[in-house]
Amino acid sequence: HLKASLLGAVGLCFSNILEATLRGFGSMKPALWVTLLMVVCNIVLDPLFIFGVGPFPKLGVAGAAVGTSISNCIGAFLYYRMLVKDFDVKIPITLPNMKALKGIISIGAPIAVAGIVFAMVYVGLGRILTGLDEYALTAMGLGQQFENIPYTVTEAFRIGTSTLVGQWMGARNAKRARGAGWNAIAIASFALIPFGVFFIAFAPYLVSFLTSNTIVAAKAVEYMYWNFPIVSFMALECAVEGAFTGTGVTYPVLVIAILLNFSRLPLAAALAPTYGVAGVWFTIIFTQVVKSCLKAVWLEKVFKDLIRDEEKMSHEA
Repeated sequence: HLKASLLGAVGLCFSNILEATLRGFGSMKPALWVTLLMVVCNIVLDPLFIFGVGPFPKLGVAGAAVGTSISNCIGAFLYYRMLVKDFDVKIPITLPNMKALKGIISIGAPIAVAGIVFAMVYVGLGRILTGLDEYALTAMGLGQQFENIPYTVTEAFRIGTSTLVGQWMGARNAKRARGAGWNAIAIASFALIPFGVFFIAFAPYLVSFLTSNTIVAAKAVEYMYWNFPIVSFMALECAVEGAFTGTGVTYPVLVIAILLNFSRLPLAAALAPTYGVAGVWFTIIFTQVVKSCLKAVWLEKVFKDLIRDEEKMSHEA
């Protein structure tokens, strides 16, 4: 599955880049429809390649990766066609624009590295969990399947916040960027509360659809009871990161990610001998809350600095 996913990574990269370009033109609805089509293609193609239905080869687990990769390529093609047809975008084959590339890297690299750190830390947490309970890692995986639903919503708020803040920053109005950013962040945080309530209320029923193993199901429900009460902090973090992207100041995301995400490993290792799996769950939610709050505080400082710099420039002019 991993090898097949890596082979299909080109389609994933191009679909993400072209989708972001399309959103940059303000074309949100078409981008959403293409995303939905990609999801449908993924749902249809995965079982075809996994089980070898009709003319499709039987690839087993790797078939899921193949179906996803094909869906990403379809999405990339459709995004490209929209950009060419609706916005007359030309993508010539030329040498890279080093100045533009430097700007892209300076903004995107901290967030990308923060994501890598996040993934690496979860590998370490998985190792701690397997040493505590043979079912714990599987249970976390099941719980995260349901976490992906509100996470998808938070990604929409991340994009929206980034766009709003970026537009006002482009208009050289940091005060309006600050107001728009905090309004979006507040809406995102409150919008996720119903998701938390729903998944807490129906956790046992929902988990029963994914596994018939009562031990795994009980532990997955426990994981959801720990994590879904703080789902609004996940939304807070995503929206704040979007605001950072809109300002063009993204290094705070990396700094906090390194400090808080890596701190999960020693904290979980210290709590696990006494509290078991519950110590790991506590580590995840505690660091999530602290991480979200620190990013929010730092964002306010960035906004204040940007406003002060603008006012200074206007006075000098």
